[in-house]
Amino acid sequence: MRAERLIVANGEPALAGWRAAASPVLRLLHLLGLTIFLGSILGSIVLSLGAPATGDPQNVVFAWQAIGRANAILTTPGMLLVGLTGVGLMMVERRKPWEEGWLALKIVVMIAIVANAYLLIDPAEEQLRQYAAALPAADARVMFANLAIRQQIFGAINLALIVLASVLGVVKPRMRRASSHGRMGGEEMPISNNAST
Repeated sequence: MRAERLIVANGEPALAGWRAAASPVLRLLHLLGLTIFLGSILGSIVLSLGAPATGDPQNVVFAWQAIGRANAILTTPGMLLVGLTGVGLMMVERRKPWEEGWLALKIVVMIAIVANAYLLIDPAEEQLRQYAAALPAADARVMFANLAIRQQIFGAINLALIVLASVLGVVKPRMRRASSHGRMGGEEMPISNNAST
């Protein structure tokens, strides 16, 4: 009798109960990771823009040290939590990126976010911390200002990508794909978007 309850309609071993419990937990952790990630980024933006406005080099040094700590304690763990729970949700909800265009695009956007963060933003922030320590020197001030502008551009790009990934995850737009399975009579059929990630 119990074995019968473990069979779903299509004959596969039932993990339906486990999936039903895991999906909301993963979704909650996914949103928590996004909140930590975005919150730390917004805090870093306030520090990076506010400290130089004071005109005090010590405030700038403090701000960039705080940003470095926030990245280590909040930003990176938040980004990892978003990525891992996203993969978990994909598995639990049996989503297939090659069948759901929005999900494939979201994965590409998330890879771009990570690449931008580690290849452009992190090195720029490390250099900014070094220049901030030498700020009273005139040449360090010029280098700091130029590098700060570049870092703000990289950060703005990442913020836009994060917003795009979030919108894709919430809206789940139907995207048309040209494939032999999605065509009927020469017309492309929209790919279904059940459940959510």
